[in-house]
Amino acid sequence: MKKIKIIRSRPLKEEEEVVDQVPQDTAPEQPAITYESNPLEFMLMKYPTLTKTLIDLLTEDFRNYITGVYIMAPKPTVFKIVLHNNRSFYLTFMGDDKYEAKVSGKKYWLASIGELERATISIAELLMLGTPPTTQGPETEMTATPEETSTEEKPAEEEKPEEGGGETGGGDEAGMTESKKNLGIKLIREAEEEKVSGQDAEDLGVALWNASLQKKLPKELSEYKKMYEALGKYTSKYKTPIEKFSGQNVTTSEFWKNETGKSSDEPKTDLKSVNSDKLRLSAKKGSAQLMSAEQKEAKATVLVAARTAKLDNKTITQLMKLIGGFATATKTDKLNTGELKKADPKKLKSDVNIKARKIIDKAEKVQKQLQDELNQLFNSNKDFKIAFAYEAMTGHDKFSDVRGEANYVIAFNNSFTDVKLEDISKISSPMVKKIADKCNVRVAFKSTSYKVKGEKAGYRFFSALRLGLDDLLDKEQQLKEALDNEDLNEASVMDKIKQFFNYLYNKFNQLVDYISDGISKLKELLKDGLNAVLEFLEIDIDTEFNNSVDFYSAS
Repeated sequence: MKKIKIIRSRPLKEEEEVVDQVPQDTAPEQPAITYESNPLEFMLMKYPTLTKTLIDLLTEDFRNYITGVYIMAPKPTVFKIVLHNNRSFYLTFMGDDKYEAKVSGKKYWLASIGELERATISIAELLMLGTPPTTQGPETEMTATPEETSTEEKPAEEEKPEEGGGETGGGDEAGMTESKKNLGIKLIREAEEEKVSGQDAEDLGVALWNASLQKKLPKELSEYKKMYEALGKYTSKYKTPIEKFSGQNVTTSEFWKNETGKSSDEPKTDLKSVNSDKLRLSAKKGSAQLMSAEQKEAKATVLVAARTAKLDNKTITQLMKLIGGFATATKTDKLNTGELKKADPKKLKSDVNIKARKIIDKAEKVQKQLQDELNQLFNSNKDFKIAFAYEAMTGHDKFSDVRGEANYVIAFNNSFTDVKLEDISKISSPMVKKIADKCNVRVAFKSTSYKVKGEKAGYRFFSALRLGLDDLLDKEQQLKEALDNEDLNEASVMDKIKQFFNYLYNKFNQLVDYISDGISKLKELLKDGLNAVLEFLEIDIDTEFNNSVDFYSAS
C-alpha cells in the first residue's frame, strides 16, 4: 500500500504515517476493455448477439474452447471463430439477431432447431481434431439437442432465407436408435465404422501434410499414420506448408460477374500453400460431384466450354436459349415436384401450385432437350467435353483472383489411408482428360423443403445442370422410373431401393461417405411406410442422389 505523510495542525507539528485508503462506497476503477488489451472480450462485448449464439453452440463455457474472434467481411458481417486446436468455423449475421454457421464447408441456419443441433455436432467434431482444451467441462453430460439443454420455450423455426435453391432436403433428423437400425436396409457399413468424414478430410489433410513436412507425427494423430506416410512423397517434393482455404470468398472475373451477377464466390481451391499460390488444391475424398449448377452458373460454364472448343455461333445460341428456359427458384404449396407432375392441373386449387405446375411442364421439356444436345456434344466433340470438365474442376475462367482457381487435385481414398495428388493446371493435363472421359451430364430438378413457423410448408425447386458418372446416372434413372410406376406395391418399391443402394455399394464403395449421411434419414423413414420414403425421395430421384466422380480411382 502507498504511504503518505500528513503534517497535523498541532503546536508540535507532529509527523506520522497513515495508509491511503479507498472509501468504502467507491469501487476500484476498472480499465476499459480495448481491442489491443483484450481482443476476444472486446469483440464479444461489441457484438452481444454473437455471444448469445456462441452460448447456444458451445454452452456458457464457450471461452474455454475458443481462442479468437475475427471479422472476415463487413457486410454481411462474417465472424471467424478460432477454436483451441486452431480449427475454425464461421458465423454470418443475417439480421434480426439470426446467424448462419458454416462448419467444415457446410452451412447451417441457426434459427432452425434442427440445423442448430447439427451445427453443434459439427463443431464438436472439429473440437475433437487436435489437442484437448484445458477445462473441467460441464457439470453433467449434455446432448446437442436444444430442447434438452434448456427449459425455456423455444421459438418456432422460421423459414430459411432463399439462396437460389439448396442441395439437400430440409427437416430435422432424429438420432438413429437401435430399433431403427434393425428396420433399416443393410446395404452399407454403419456410419460409426467410417474413419474420416468428407468434411474432416480437409482439416486432417492439412494437419497431416504439415506434420509430414516436419517429419514428426503428433501423438493425437497416430491413428492416421498411413495417410501421414502416404503424404510424404508429396511433402518432400513441394516442401511447403498448406492451410485450409475453403469457405472464403474470392473475386470472380468480369465475364463471370456479367453472366451470373456474382462479384465473388467460394473458390475451387480447398487447401493452399501458406504465403504463396504455388499449390492450390481441390480436395476430394471418395466420391465427389464435379458440378451442380443453377441457371446462371450453368450458362456461364457451358459458354466457357463452347468458346474454348470453338463451337459455331448457331450451336452456342441454341444452348444459351435452352438454359434460358430453366426453372429458377420456385415454391410449391405442400406438394413436391413429383406430386405436382402427376396431379390433374384442373384440380389444383392453390395459386402457388398452379404457377409451379406450369413452370415444371415448361422446364421439363427444356431440360430433356438440353440434356440430349449436351450428351450429343460430349460424344461427338471431345474438346467440348474436356473444356467442360476443366472449367468445372478448376474455375479457370470463373475467378480473376488466382487463389480461387485450383491447379491440383488432392484425392484421399475412402478409408483415408492413401492419397494421390494430380496436376490439373492446364486443360491438356492427363488428369483432366481422365475425368472428362468418365463424365456425362444430367439436367433435372433439384428441390428442398422449406418451413414456415416450424411447419413444412412446401418445396423450393429449380433446374440444375449436373456433371457426373455415366453409369450412376443410368441407375438413378432406373430407380426414378420404378418409383414413378403407380402399380408397384410397397415391398417392390423397397426392393428397388435396395437394389439401387446395393449397386452403389458394390460398384462404388467410395460413395459410402455420401450415402452414410442420407441413409440414416432413409432408415428412419422406412418405419413410416412408402409415402414417407417417396416424400424423402421427392419422386424426382435425381434430386436426392449424388452423381459423382471418384477422383482417387480415376487418377
